[in-house]
Parts: sequence; structure tokens; C-alpha cells
Amino acid sequence: MSVQQVESAWPRIGKWLAKHAPDGPEHLKPGASADSIAKLEQAIGQPLSDDLKASLRMHSGGGDPGGLPSPTPRDAMAYVLLSIEEILDAYNTWKELVEGGDFADRKAEPDTCIRGDWYHLGWIPVASNGGGDYICVDMSPAGGGTPGQVIAMWHDSEKRRLLAPSLGQYLHNLASDMDAGRCAWLEATGIVLVPKETRRAQGSPLGMAIAYGLIVVFIGFGIATWVWPDLLTATDKDSGVYRTFVFLFELAWSRPVGTLVAIVGLFFAWISTWAGR
Repeated sequence: MSVQQVESAWPRIGKWLAKHAPDGPEHLKPGASADSIAKLEQAIGQPLSDDLKASLRMHSGGGDPGGLPSPTPRDAMAYVLLSIEEILDAYNTWKELVEGGDFADRKAEPDTCIRGDWYHLGWIPVASNGGGDYICVDMSPAGGGTPGQVIAMWHDSEKRRLLAPSLGQYLHNLASDMDAGRCAWLEATGIVLVPKETRRAQGSPLGMAIAYGLIVVFIGFGIATWVWPDLLTATDKDSGVYRTFVFLFELAWSRPVGTLVAIVGLFFAWISTWAGR
């Protein structure tokens, strides 16, 4: 299932990036060969998850600024998808630090299914913000975790956060956020997830159009009674236009109906603020 999620998610992600990223369709790099993937496994001394291998076959690396949103809330610095060569370089850097004892006296504060190491050699970096922070595929989880789960780790923070139970699920979630309009592109920093409260404030276009349309209609007919007081008397009383104007004028000046319309307008405005979640 996870491999299928990878194969279905990347085209959706690529379509969104092609529309929003400055380098368009070139933002995601071509995939790696099976031989290159096998050499990566050999170099790091452990197998990759099936969905990571499937992902690398489709795309090995991405453009800068990044096409993966930061796992840090309200952080605008996007993450760049790493190529096979970049994965190996990042892994070897962390491996040297671990084996050199640099983290011997440091412990992380992980989610319950992640090991408490500052960095564990079972973590395979797959994306980076360029500042030493990584999104990793965790091949050696703690109890309750799943091999291949996706985690976030920071070079200057104890937090270790679970992002998804698999890379396929992580990419599926990102594609769904893109499809639902929950992502935006910032020219300087790349993709960001739009905060929920911002989406509420923006509201649903349909809901806002209905709410503001009601306001405009009734304000417009109220003004019309002052600007063109003879409009109705100059209109053929047997025509559909006359009957329509009478109906709308009566609505505009009827207090009970006006109150009802105001309530309906407020209802649509309220619905629109929640429809954007």
C-alpha cells in the first residue's frame, strides 16, 4: 500500500510544484537507477524501505527553495528533497559525528515511537532545510514504531517528531494538502503549509461570495429607492421586470425579511470561515 501511495502521490505533488515553483516541471529531478539505489544501501550498510526505494526511482533530488514544507509549525524555511548522493553525504556526516562521540552526553526528547538518541544510524536523511535539520526515514524505531516511519530531527533541538507511519503516507498527506489548497509558495523560502487560522480567515470563496453578494444586493436596492424614486412607476406593471423589482424592493425594506437575510448572510460568512480548514 505504501509503495502505491508513493507512486500516486508524486505526480500530484509534481503537478502542484509545476504550477507554483519558479523552475516549474524541472523542480523535481529524475529518478535514480536500481543500481544506484543498491549502491546506496551497500554504502550505508542497511536496506532501504520499499517506499523509499520507490520514491528514489521516481525522483532523486529536488530544486531549491524546497518543495517539502517544514515540520516546524510556522517555519517558512522549506525542505529540499535529497538526491542519492546528498543522502549518502548527509548520512556519512552524521555517522562520523556519532562514531566520534560528539553526542555521547546528549539525549533527545522524542515522540514515544522514536529512539532517544541525538542521532541514530537507522535514520536515513531524505530532505533538508540546508541548516542542519532533516526529515528522515527511520529504519530502527523504538517500541511501538514502524520501520520506515518518517520523522523530523533538528540539529539544535532535542525534539524528535513523528510525521507519518511511512514515506508513502507522508507523501500522500502532502499531496492532499496541496490538492485542498492548504499549501502556498513563498518566493524566497519555498513551500509552506498555510496555518489553519489563516485558512479560516480567508474562508471559502463560494461562502464569501454568497455572503457578500447578499449584502451588495440589498444595499444596492436600498440606494436605488433614493436615486431612482420613479423607477417602479415608469415600468409596465404587467411585466416580469416590474414584479421582480417590487419583490426585491419589498425584501429590501421589510424589516422581518431584512433581519432574516442578515442572519442568513452571517450564517454563510461563518460557514465560509470554517470551510477553508
